[in-house]
Amino acid sequence: MKILIYGAGVQGSLYGARLYEAGHDVTLLARGSRLADLRAQGIILEDRISKRRTVTRVPIVDQLSPYDKYDLAMVPVRREQIGDVLPTLSAARDIRSVLFMHNHAGGSDQLIAAIGRERVLLGFAGASGSPPGRCR
Repeated sequence: MKILIYGAGVQGSLYGARLYEAGHDVTLLARGSRLADLRAQGIILEDRISKRRTVTRVPIVDQLSPYDKYDLAMVPVRREQIGDVLPTLSAARDIRSVLFMHNHAGGSDQLIAAIGRERVLLGFAGASGSPPGRCR
């Protein structure tokens, strides 16, 4: 399965690293300073309890083309960011399924209208964390 993680925040980085470490074909989409950090350092994860640190270098892209092909796009972005990513995801018709991983309290009509009922999957991230330098 070819997987795109659309968003490289805490959730996207965690799921991207763990899926990649498990042997899946994963690509992480990142932008701005986060893109530069990931290219320079990889995904650095630290377990809060054991303090064990891992560094994983997942393939990274800075954009999604309408012609890119993925079996699954995982979208772990904040609810207020969904409107910004829908046009790009809608244009990428060669993504079979799009898993939105955010609070769906406002409903999923907007997602279904943009992506199509047959491609939309709804989920909720089951892990938490904080970016480096915050909430320590």
